Amino acid sequence: MSDNIYIALFTSGYTPNRGTHDFYDDTSAGSNEVANGSGYTTNGILQSNKTLAIGSNIITFDNTVDPAWTSATFSCTQAVLVDRTPGTDATRPLIGYIDFGATASPSNGTLTIAYSGSGIVTITNA
Repeated sequence: MSDNIYIALFTSGYTPNRGTHDFYDDTSAGSNEVANGSGYTTNGILQSNKTLAIGSNIITFDNTVDPAWTSATFSCTQAVLVDRTPGTDATRPLIGYIDFGATASPSNGTLTIAYSGSGIVTITNA
């Protein structure tokens, strides 16, 4: 899988809408993504150890390394997985999002997203 899949962090200003948000521009990334600096880099972390497994009625997307932001001092409420391979935010597909259920606010610490051992995204056609 050669696409450039990133995981980016967002503030409480972004409210995901599974019915209408299909591309990165729907997140209003410029105003809702965590600000560059203090342990965060714009666009998030490239998922360089990703895998795609296709089995009998099951497709699983995973990354073998959990993303972590070190020396982090910021606040965020969710993460968004996006394919940044296409040229513009209006054509970069959203893959999914993770709602933290509360505000995560590391203070010169490490924020790690622990992916499930079953995969980040699993699609089953039973």
